[in-house]
Amino acid sequence: MMLRRLTGRVSDPVAIRDAGTFPDNLSRFFLLTAAIYLFWWLWEKPLNFFPITRLINGWSAWMVKGLYHDSVWILNRIFGLQALYDGQTICLGPAGSLSISYPCSGIRQFTQFTLLMIFFPGPWLKKTWFIPLGLLAVHLTNLIRITGLSLVIVYLPGLWHFFHGYVAKGMFYLVFFILWVLWTEYLTRERSSSERAIR
Repeated sequence: MMLRRLTGRVSDPVAIRDAGTFPDNLSRFFLLTAAIYLFWWLWEKPLNFFPITRLINGWSAWMVKGLYHDSVWILNRIFGLQALYDGQTICLGPAGSLSISYPCSGIRQFTQFTLLMIFFPGPWLKKTWFIPLGLLAVHLTNLIRITGLSLVIVYLPGLWHFFHGYVAKGMFYLVFFILWVLWTEYLTRERSSSERAIR
């Protein structure tokens, strides 16, 4: 090992492992996220999810229905509201109602996170459990978003556009970033005690 250090060979496993620094990984994260977002936009708008349009629409409808039922349960049982799902909207009494459209189903975010993890370097064995765990986090984020917007309608209606346009949309990317930090800084940087001693 000392000979390798003196000759400056790049085959040193510690040097190779340290090559993936946080700024490099951060750049890769933003580039991948932007590329996946562009891919989804192109697949959705011009192509209408060809060739699996019906499959995507079916998944989205199923996810939206689940969001309606889960959100109403949270609003009633946890926040004590009298929310009601009428088949098309969450009715919130005199305050108004909330409609969950296709873009709010979460399927885009599910796809974005899954593709991000597939293309980002790391051990595949860990990806087999981290990706489902991340999808659960994305779903819970969507539930928080829907119930949060419902509470805004009831208690802060004047701030609806701010929360819907900025806060709610940014929540997913914040969760993506947190999950990515967990992945790249804690789950893919394993060094044995002997490697740390050599370093």
